[in-house]
Amino acid sequence: MVPMLHLQHRSYGGNPHRNSRDWPESTAVCIIVTRKDDAGQAVLKFTRDTPGAIMIRSVSAEQIRIGDKTYREPIVLTTETVLDAWRGGAVADLSDVDFEFLFEKKPELVILGTGASNEFPPRELVFAFARRGIGLEVMDTQAAARTFNVLASEGRRLAAVLYL
Repeated sequence: MVPMLHLQHRSYGGNPHRNSRDWPESTAVCIIVTRKDDAGQAVLKFTRDTPGAIMIRSVSAEQIRIGDKTYREPIVLTTETVLDAWRGGAVADLSDVDFEFLFEKKPELVILGTGASNEFPPRELVFAFARRGIGLEVMDTQAAARTFNVLASEGRRLAAVLYL
């Protein structure tokens, strides 16, 4: 399981070191352990949680944790909500029909997390996304979760389909 640590930053009134460039009070910070450097030290990526945006807390082969809820099956989510359990089949069999309900949400990007390893969908699916002007990024689910969190913190309009 890859933890996505979550800390709460609070700035208290009257702090002489606080200036207008500081993050606002009660801004949440998502710290993601991305890799280890040559000395074996964890390299951290800090992102700011967007208030109201869903943030993925952890991913393993058995479950995906979003907030306080655990999912044990593939899921579909946007930055606002977890839409449903994923009804599509194997990645190799996906078509644009599987994503019709997601296209109605008008995302600028869909992230497809294909499980423990990267598996590419059919080329026709990639072309179908391109014809609609929607980006499709395919990667393993742990990378997809990290990418989702970073892009959500930037306020991007995105969706994700995450396989276990």
